[in-house]
Amino acid sequence: MTISIHSRSLAKLSVALFGLKIITFVAWFFYNWPSISISNYLSYPLALAGFAYVVFRFSKRKSSWELSSGLFLALILLGSISISVVLQQLLATDSLMIDGLTPASVSLNYLLVGLTWFCLGAAMQGLGDQDFGKKFFLIPALVFFVCVASNLNDGLILNYKSISDEKPSDLEISHLTIGSYAVVALLLPVALSTRPYKFLAFAGGALLFFCLGGRANLFVFILTCCVFYASRLGLIKSTVLLGGSFAVLILALFLLKIDLNDAQVQKMIFYDGFSEDQSEAARDLFFWGALDGLPRQALYGDPGYLIEKFYSLGAYSHNLLSAWQFFGVVPFILFAASMFFISKKIFAYRFQLRTSLDEFGILLFVFCLISMVFVKSINFFPFWMSLGFWFFRLDGLNFREFNKGFVDHVENPKR
Repeated sequence: MTISIHSRSLAKLSVALFGLKIITFVAWFFYNWPSISISNYLSYPLALAGFAYVVFRFSKRKSSWELSSGLFLALILLGSISISVVLQQLLATDSLMIDGLTPASVSLNYLLVGLTWFCLGAAMQGLGDQDFGKKFFLIPALVFFVCVASNLNDGLILNYKSISDEKPSDLEISHLTIGSYAVVALLLPVALSTRPYKFLAFAGGALLFFCLGGRANLFVFILTCCVFYASRLGLIKSTVLLGGSFAVLILALFLLKIDLNDAQVQKMIFYDGFSEDQSEAARDLFFWGALDGLPRQALYGDPGYLIEKFYSLGAYSHNLLSAWQFFGVVPFILFAASMFFISKKIFAYRFQLRTSLDEFGILLFVFCLISMVFVKSINFFPFWMSLGFWFFRLDGLNFREFNKGFVDHVENPKR
């Protein structure tokens, strides 16, 4: 019982620290206050709290050697990535360097930050309904709304150049800098709002993603909500809900006087078509160019290939294939297996996943699943968060008990 209390306290601490990290980072991003170092320093206690939660969860088991299939898969996944990173540190050349970073140091950073998000996801699923009120989870979205609204100036999309120019250093920022936090912050209100207000949360989230200027996040957010609520509410109810949401979104854009002649707006809506879009052309170039390097990267990954071919560590494939590039073929296969495993289990347990946090977890996983197939790389850290959430959430479910309860419910529907 003591361990249960401690693990719940660590889960609350981890989530509270993450909320504070989002708020301090967003405030620095838009207003240069407080210092970025405050948000960075919060990463250390956040990582420790999440890791401690995972350790407590393992210590609660009757036998540390008896692992569920999900946790076993999680361990070999993280273990294989760690082995790849160690081999890169030992064997990769240090002569290749860009922006002061060696390829091996980038892979190490992806692993450490990814582990922090993984443990955060594990901790978040451990919260109970009584731990935080729903209003607590709405605070990051409110902070985003206030900060974005006050920085739009003359257009509907943020001017990142002017925001970068106000920073004391030469740091160049974009929608990618803040995108991961936005995904978590804007999915939470959709999941936690009661049904009459979900369409407002959806419309508001879509509007904020539009203003942030990230097309991938915007369209994946819309697609995620359409897929989830169409399957959950049925065709008629989901059509009404999402149709009303789009109506609110279009009305908001109309009231804000959207300018279709604005180059940024045209880019957001692919005004000139996909074939003429420079970002899509670059992604295609990176994808097809990366194929030649896969044999060299298969054993334990080799980001140095990206520097040699493109002189950029950002020229990775914008899909799950990036896991092969940075960590090798075994982690790539295990990431894919993890996505399939969690998808299958969520579908099997869908009638048992009824809490608001479960709904957030499903929305987050669907968002990440679509993203990792089409538009995001392995450094999209909400993906790591969704894996941690579901590996530990599914570990607490008993399929046999669920089947018995479901059969009883069918046979005695009034009970």
